[in-house]
Amino acid sequence: MSNLVQLNDRLFRELDRLEQAEGDDLDAEIERAKAIGQMSRTVIDNANTMMKAVQMKRDAMGDVGEAVVVPQLLLGEGER
Repeated sequence: MSNLVQLNDRLFRELDRLEQAEGDDLDAEIERAKAIGQMSRTVIDNANTMMKAVQMKRDAMGDVGEAVVVPQLLLGEGER
């Protein structure tokens, strides 16, 4: 997983697994979902920090700041 689009896809796949799980598999899937949720929050917090840094740089540079490159983590495949 290398960007937020892929993270979003992974989160929805986990939701599908939770809906389909039963019995002992459900307990294991709940634990898995908790771990994925915690890691996802960390990734999202990091992405928010990156976005704030990009925005601060753009704000500080005025019109020149439009050339600031957005980190690939925040974009889908092939975007820049």
